[in-house]
Order: sequence, then structure tokens, then C-alpha cells
Amino acid sequence: MFVALRRIHVAASDFPRSRRFYGEILGLPESGGFEDDWVEFGLGPMILKLTPLRPGEVPSRNQVALTLSTDALDATLTTLKERGVTVTRGPVDEFTGRSAEILDPDGYRIIVFQASELHPDEEWVPVSRIDEILKHRPHSGKSTARALTFRDDRLEARKAEEAKKRAEARARFDAAKARDEKRRAELAAKLEAARLKEEKKKADLKAKLEAKKAAEARRRAGKKARAEAARIAAIQKKAALRAKLEARKAAEAQKRAALKAKLEAKRAAEAQKKTELKAKLEAKKAADAKKKAELKAKLETKKAADAKKKAELRVALQTKLEAKKAADAKKKTELKAALQAKLDAKRRAEEKKRAEEKRKATERKKAEERKNAEAKKKAEAEKKKGEAQKKTAGLEAAKAKDGTKSPKKTSPMKPAKKSKQG
Repeated sequence: MFVALRRIHVAASDFPRSRRFYGEILGLPESGGFEDDWVEFGLGPMILKLTPLRPGEVPSRNQVALTLSTDALDATLTTLKERGVTVTRGPVDEFTGRSAEILDPDGYRIIVFQASELHPDEEWVPVSRIDEILKHRPHSGKSTARALTFRDDRLEARKAEEAKKRAEARARFDAAKARDEKRRAELAAKLEAARLKEEKKKADLKAKLEAKKAAEARRRAGKKARAEAARIAAIQKKAALRAKLEARKAAEAQKRAALKAKLEAKRAAEAQKKTELKAKLEAKKAADAKKKAELKAKLETKKAADAKKKAELRVALQTKLEAKKAADAKKKTELKAALQAKLDAKRRAEEKKRAEEKRKATERKKAEERKNAEAKKKAEAEKKKGEAQKKTAGLEAAKAKDGTKSPKKTSPMKPAKKSKQG
């Protein structure tokens, strides 16, 4: 019914890990496969098929074992240890050769076997009890030799048959491998052509993009340079305009300072005049108070002599005093009103004169801009001379006014003298 054992099937819980283990660590060549669904490893007539474990399945580690033959067991074990594989059993010397055991990532047993010189290419089998008896009996004689000869003949026949089967399987495998390699080469050529075409297309597109980027960079650089030039020009223009405004402000501030100084000087002169006038009024009040005191003393002296006319004189004197006070108050009010009117008129005249002078100065500045400094000095001298004349005229008027006011103040005393004489 069965002709030969074709493959060993192993279901892996981690398919990529087991694939790397059998392919990279153990070094078994892949003879076929489809993506992550299955893969086959071929080494000799036997095939190892590796598939992912189905959902819900658990690996049965003790029911599956794989035997791998080697010509140098110690060297192979050393290489596997360097690659991180742990040896779980052996090496052990058996009748047909030497063997050791390792485990794959899922815990499946793998037997590494080296055949002896008497049994080359023979799989490892456990030593039977009969072999042990024959091996350890020292006086077996001709029976032992005949048994060994029969066993050797049987092994030779079996070896020849297996060699023939292996040759046929190798031929089929080589043919399949050649077809697979041919298909792979054709596919690789197509992929390489497609890759070259794609790379050429990408290179053309990259060149176009680089040219476009360079043009865009040049355009942006030109635009940036123009914007920078415009910005610098605007900054220069603003700086020039700012300088003009600063110069204009400085000139206006200088004019304001000069005008303010003139106004302060005029205010100081007016304040001095007011102070002098106030001093004169205080002196006049003091003189009036002195006269009142003298008059009061005379009245007290007269009181002793004129006891009988005391009431009448007191009434008359009180009436005269009231009239005098009223007259003095009226004169003071009139004097203050006249003085305030003169001051207001003078201030208005000065303001009008300043406005007129300012207007004339403005017109003269516009019309006579190119005149020399001597003409300006001459105008200023004339202006100062006019102001001095006005001040002199004002002082003379004030003096004349004071001269006219002084005789009127002595007139109220005459009736008192007459009353004394009477």
C-alpha cells in the first residue's frame, strides 16, 4: 500500500519563529512554500513541511520526532550551541552510530544522528536485547560470525534499495527545483525591469521637481530682494520725514521758549508795578490812619472844653467821618476800577500788539527771508526803544496821577480846623 515516507508535517505555534529556526539556525534549504501559509524544507529524499498551528490546537511534543543525519556530530553540536540551541540528550554511542537530541521552539524532539562505519547512512535505532547479548558474549564463535554476515547482507540490500529510491527522489526534486529556479529567474527579471522603469520614472519626476523647486526658489529670492529693497526705501523715507519733523518741532519749541521768556518778563514787570502800587496804597492808608489818630486826639482834647456840644459835635463828626469814609471808599473803588481798566486796556493793547507783531513777524519772515542780520538787529532796537518810550510815558503818567491825587486828600481836614477856631 505505501511506497515511501514523503514528508514530516510539523504545526508551529509561531510560524515565523519556527521558519527562522529550521531555515537560518539549522540551515535547511527551502524547497517550496506560499507566503505565511506553509513552507517545505528539502534535504535528501525527505521533506519537512511546516504550517501554522490551527486556532485551538496544542502541539503534541512527544509524538513527533525528526531525524537529521550528519558526518561530524561533535562539530554540528558545537555550531548549534554557538547559535543558541540547547542539547537535551547525548551525544550517546549506539550500535549503528552516535546520536543526540535537541528541541525546536515548540518543544518537538529532533534527533541528530551520525552513522558508524559498519552502518553508513543508517538511521539511528535503539539497540535491541539480542544485539546487546551478541555484543557482550566473548565466546560466540562461528554463530556470531554467521549472524553478523546475514545482517550485513540484509543491510546491503536495504541500502541499495534506499539509495535507488533516494536517487529517484533527488532527480524529481532537482527537476522541480530547476523549474522553480527558472520561474524565479523570469520573475526576478520582470521585477528588475519594472524596478528600473519605476526608478527611471522616479528620477524623471525628481528632476522635474528639482527644476520646479529651483525656479520657485529663484522667483522667491527675486521677490524677497524686491520686498527688501522696498522696505529699505520705506525706512529711509520714514527716517527723512522723521528728521524733518524733529527739526520742525525743535524750531517750534525754540520759538515757544522765546515767547514764553518774553511773557515771563512782562509778567514780572507787571507784578513789580502792582507791588509798587500796593506799597503806595499801604502808605496812603498809614497816612490816613495817622491823620485819624491825630483827629481823634484833637477831638478828645476838645471833648473837655466842649462838653455841652459833645453830642452835637459827635453827631456832626460822626456824620463827617461817615461821609469821609464813603468818599474814601468811593475814591478807592474808582481808583481801583480806573487802575484795573488801565491794566486791562494795557494788557489788551499788549496782546493786540503781540498778535500784530507776530503777524508782522510772520509776514516779514515770508517777505524778507533773505535780509541780513543787521536789519533784524535794527528792527529789534527800534522795538526796544518804542517799549522804553511807552514805559517812560506810563511812568510819567503814573507820577502825574499821583501828583493830582495828593492835594485832594488834604481837603477834608479844613472843616475840622474851622470848627476848632469857632
